[in-house]
Amino acid sequence: MKNKLLNQVLLLTFLILSVSCETSFLDEKVTTSLSKDQLYKKTADYEMALMGVYDMLGARSLPIMDGGILNYLCNYNGGVPLLGELATDEMCSSAAGASKQLFLEELDKCKSTGQNTIVKSVYAGQYAMINQANALIFNADKLSEPNSAIKQYVAEAKFLRALCYYNLVSLYGGVVCTTLPGSERVGTVLPRSSTEKVYEQIFQDLKDAYATLPKSFAVEKEFGRATSVAAAALLARASLTAATMGKYAGITGELALEGGINSYEWARNMEKELFTQAKTYADKVIKEGFSSEDALLSMPYEQSFYPYENTVEVIFDVQFQYGFSQSEGGWVGRISGPDSWNWAIPTGNIANTYMPFGGKTIGENFPTPATKANCDMRKYKNITSFKYKGNGTLWPPLATDKTYNIGKYAVEKVKDYPNQEHPHNFVVLRLAEIYLIWAEADAELNNGPTVDAYRMINYVRRRAADANILPDLNRENLDDPAVLKPILGITPQTELEKFRLALLQERMLEFVGEGIRKVDMIRSGWSAELLENVNVSDYDEVKYLYMRRMFEEYSIFLPIPSREVTISNGIIIQNYGY
Repeated sequence: MKNKLLNQVLLLTFLILSVSCETSFLDEKVTTSLSKDQLYKKTADYEMALMGVYDMLGARSLPIMDGGILNYLCNYNGGVPLLGELATDEMCSSAAGASKQLFLEELDKCKSTGQNTIVKSVYAGQYAMINQANALIFNADKLSEPNSAIKQYVAEAKFLRALCYYNLVSLYGGVVCTTLPGSERVGTVLPRSSTEKVYEQIFQDLKDAYATLPKSFAVEKEFGRATSVAAAALLARASLTAATMGKYAGITGELALEGGINSYEWARNMEKELFTQAKTYADKVIKEGFSSEDALLSMPYEQSFYPYENTVEVIFDVQFQYGFSQSEGGWVGRISGPDSWNWAIPTGNIANTYMPFGGKTIGENFPTPATKANCDMRKYKNITSFKYKGNGTLWPPLATDKTYNIGKYAVEKVKDYPNQEHPHNFVVLRLAEIYLIWAEADAELNNGPTVDAYRMINYVRRRAADANILPDLNRENLDDPAVLKPILGITPQTELEKFRLALLQERMLEFVGEGIRKVDMIRSGWSAELLENVNVSDYDEVKYLYMRRMFEEYSIFLPIPSREVTISNGIIIQNYGY
């Protein structure tokens, strides 16, 4: 997919996204040099439009209102990972990085504003994608007998629209949910929808996509396209998110907003149905997309990321490109990789949670060579460039020569393009998450972990290290600090709570830097405790930037960009607390 129709796609994307200075991020007024009569005439037109939506997943820059450019902060080129990782127990912004970029400090302190650059860019970038997907689907719906190719393009557009709406509702709460393109709602300002309505749209889009899309694309040029397996995986993730937000997030009163815009009471009332849906579609992913239940064991963790790309564990990723004035995927490495800007880097908390931990020297804590017999291989792939103080404790991420980064986003120069870096595909969905979703949903449905739930989480652990490093979890050892590092401030009472905490910790170790931690923490209901206590025991008693986080109830949601609220004349309501 990297080169298919590339020049035409880039031109079309630019033309469709060029907007007037009065335009909202929702694109209710879109100006283009192409009329509607010139678009969506042939099957190739739909294909080109679809490729344009895919390209926007990781576009280097998108033109928006006032002639501005979203640059690297929109969508998956930086913005989505940053919003999903800053202000978490696994990642933070270094003092050096945040001192140069105020928007990072705001996010990492849980004190963002509606003017925050990343908050605005991601919101706008997701709606730019939604608007273009809406246009494709809307025009296809007017056809009396669309051919099989157009039906597939519609299904792919629905998957991408669902992904965008999932990102928006997870980060901002109930958002404006529309299936109409901007050209069909000129002059209309739509209010925010409830979380229930947004999730209804997500679920329907993904079920439609699952029923239509192929299980895989075997041709290299088609890599990165949505499949039925990807639709099932995203549906499992979204169902679990909704169910746990309803059960544990505690969104009540003013935070829910007038009319229940941010309320998850509906999810609480549908708890069993949502957990069942999460488990059902996770099961479909495993059975329909992979050879056997234990397939993950044959997929080395480090081979799910650059330089190993498009490998079997990856269910859906964003395909980046190079060869332009500035590379696309290289910006992910610039944010979090070795020799990066240190905008988002691992905390000491996660570094000291990987096994082995607690060593007084780098050799004890980071054995070389790393093997499954002496190290959690996720540690080997993810954590780089540590240094120790004389007393054996880790240096904090303060001085640039002592910071540490995520190895999975290491960048390298491209020989043919000496001023660029090689792009990384950004992994959005992969098999390991499906195992953990299955385990969590099963435990919730049975009011505690079953033998099957333990087996699924242990597949993930066994893939990462041998039993002497990561013993199999079971009912008897969930309390053993040598097996699971205790989390300060949280004292689980029931086996279900202990298992949920084990899953939360496993997800931290498995998915660091992949843009899903903030949502995981919020839906657990333990965000405040995790952020209040993270690193207290790891970095003496010094208060570093990420130790000054001020998580409050309203921090569950990010603010709606101020401009959207202002130009809507109050129709779009701001989130409580902002």
